Amino acid sequence: MLSIDESICDVDDVISSIKSSTQTQEDKIESLESLKENINEYISDVMIIDQNAADAINKSKNDFYDKYEYLKPDIEKSWLEEKVDNACEWCKEHWKEIVAIVVTIVIAVGIICISVATFGGAAVALAALVGGILSTVGQLASNIVTYAITGKWQGSILDYLGAFIGGAVGGILMINPAGTSCSALIGSIFGKAGVALAVDAFVSTSLTENFKNIFGIENKSFTEISLDICGSVVFAFILGKVFEGPTKAITQKMANKFSGIQAFERLVGTHSYSADFARQITRAANKQVPFKFDIFSRYFKTLRNGLVGGYIEGFFENIGQGGIDAIKD
Repeated sequence: MLSIDESICDVDDVISSIKSSTQTQEDKIESLESLKENINEYISDVMIIDQNAADAINKSKNDFYDKYEYLKPDIEKSWLEEKVDNACEWCKEHWKEIVAIVVTIVIAVGIICISVATFGGAAVALAALVGGILSTVGQLASNIVTYAITGKWQGSILDYLGAFIGGAVGGILMINPAGTSCSALIGSIFGKAGVALAVDAFVSTSLTENFKNIFGIENKSFTEISLDICGSVVFAFILGKVFEGPTKAITQKMANKFSGIQAFERLVGTHSYSADFARQITRAANKQVPFKFDIFSRYFKTLRNGLVGGYIEGFFENIGQGGIDAIKD
């Protein structure tokens, strides 16, 4: 058996020391585990307290903003609230244009509804389509003249949309059924061409100018838009009156010079394009033409007569309008 000199090393002391050390390590591990548990409990308590505090703060904040909504900063707003606020701000900035557009549309719809009730759907549909197309073509012709003079193209989708709606309303107002009507009376006093162009100018300019402001294409004041509308109405009426006589004289000379050619003979007279269109519209207005969805194909010749006659009558007015736009530019 191996023996150890106790003077060199006391084995019992070493064993006791090792046991003591092992016990100390176990105590430390137990203490650390206890500390870990305490820390976890502390963290859990802190998180609960923090969540409760956050809920209380958010509730107080929401209650405050519910009571004083105008004090709520943008960073606190939801996506929907931002969109609603932007829409409200946009409406606040453009309320005058919105009111003007609504009023114009209400007037146009009112005219259409009254006309349908009075003259029937057929007359209104034919007159509106012809008037809308003629006004749109006239707008295009004016833009071409202005471009030829200034080198700048002024036409836009909004211009043509406004022109079509204005022309449609103007065409409806010029329906003259048998007997006395408001439009017939106005036309007899001021001239049908002048009145039609003035109504067209009012509706189309009002819609176009206000829509351009809303969409940011232009930035005109309400006064500037009102002056533009008044100017367009006045110039349109004057052009209609000024060129009405010369247009009739020129078409009469062309019909005489090219007599024997039906296309030119129909420029004037009781069987002219315009006269035939007016007769068909009068028949429709007197409820002699029923409205059907195929009316535009069934009455193609009527539409053709209205377009040809209207474009000839408005040819010089369109050129004059283009010249006025060039001067204004």
